[in-house]
Amino acid sequence: MILRRALFMAAIALLVLGAGVLLPGGHSEVPDASWTIDLDGKIGKINSKISEADLIRIYGPKSVIQGTLDVGEGETMPATIIFASLPQRRLEIAWKDEPGRKLPARIQIEGNKSLWHTTQGITLGTSLKTLEKLNDKPFLLAGFGWDYSGTVTSWNQGHLEQSLKSIVLRLAPPERNEVPSKDEEGAEGDGNFSSAEPSMQKINPVVYQIIWLFN
Repeated sequence: MILRRALFMAAIALLVLGAGVLLPGGHSEVPDASWTIDLDGKIGKINSKISEADLIRIYGPKSVIQGTLDVGEGETMPATIIFASLPQRRLEIAWKDEPGRKLPARIQIEGNKSLWHTTQGITLGTSLKTLEKLNDKPFLLAGFGWDYSGTVTSWNQGHLEQSLKSIVLRLAPPERNEVPSKDEEGAEGDGNFSSAEPSMQKINPVVYQIIWLFN
């Protein structure tokens, strides 16, 4: 009886921990810590003190290569890439100490889907409406159709203001058609748009790039 009660309480605790963490589709669940990137380094394997040598030790030499990281407008930075041929696991890291390949300066993921996520469970594919729920209010983002398309420019002092202050999120329409819809045309350019605008709500863009910036 005591064991059954302990198991029940453990299950309740797990549900409580998962409450408020919204992943794509609006499901609440506890993010897998092994794929969490935490700027404070309190959880996950990737932290502010990691090096390329550590990555090789953790993930194996075949999973770690040297390459470049795209920073926009045709510019790149030398980087270490892990799981380069596996899109959902791929992670790119640029270093403060480039010769020694130590101390991350910038970590980046891009695409449609990834196992990597923030401590809030935000990942590639997380929608604008899900971000609004996590922020508990509308936010501002840049328009579409340029190099920094859909960059979140302000959380409007919402719940994500502090926790994502060193994390860049960029959103795009979920289906990138060659010919944009009228709503997309109205939301193009480098000006700021509110996530609450009817066109943004109708498009409901999703995260296509996440950048963690280390001070």
